[in-house]
Amino acid sequence: MAGYLDKLQVGSFASQGKTVSKADLSPLPADGSVVPGGDRRTRFGEPIPQGLMSPDLIFDVIGTSLPAHGAAVTGQELTFLRPVYAGDFVTAIVTVKDKDVSARTVTLDVVINNDECDPVVSGTVTAVLPEGV
Repeated sequence: MAGYLDKLQVGSFASQGKTVSKADLSPLPADGSVVPGGDRRTRFGEPIPQGLMSPDLIFDVIGTSLPAHGAAVTGQELTFLRPVYAGDFVTAIVTVKDKDVSARTVTLDVVINNDECDPVVSGTVTAVLPEGV
């Protein structure tokens, strides 16, 4: 499998989906100040998941599927485009943009789409592959 990185093609992709649950939502203040229907609401009208819940889905794909099992993220540039809510189904799509065989790194285009195929997060991630892969 030492030739895996040589064989990895620009344009290769993998994806993973998840339904956002109430457990993924940001903790609410003890005073209930952002409870839906309360006196004050979040800027999005209801509780939303922690900001990094969605990128965790990207990192799951990177560390388990593409570019390879055990790959580690070494850099990221992400833009959060819209919120997700409990009950939304989101899909992370990771696509190989570039690779550097000598450095054992890949640059990946990443996007997370909601169930209406609208992007909620997009960006670029750099990952390094473990030795022996």
